[in-house]
Amino acid sequence: MRNILIVDEDEQHLETTVTVLGKTQRYTVEQANTGHDAYQKSRNKEFDIIITDYEVPRLMGKELVNSFRENKDNVATPILFYSDKNADAKIEL
Repeated sequence: MRNILIVDEDEQHLETTVTVLGKTQRYTVEQANTGHDAYQKSRNKEFDIIITDYEVPRLMGKELVNSFRENKDNVATPILFYSDKNADAKIEL
């Protein structure tokens, strides 16, 4: 099974994403509400992909990526960002 980490402070987004991915029974899905929680989880477990809202509390965007990349096991882990903010907003990494 693949390990996926979902990061979002919005409980409804988390619940929906975890439910949809978990239904396939092909993934082990873990969740975190803050960037700091996600970072702690990534230190204790290797994930195949990290899916995160760009703006989460206590580490976000570039800082979140940098913290994941500090762990040599996460250097090649894909990180997928999404945002529920204005579609015209520019996200910088």
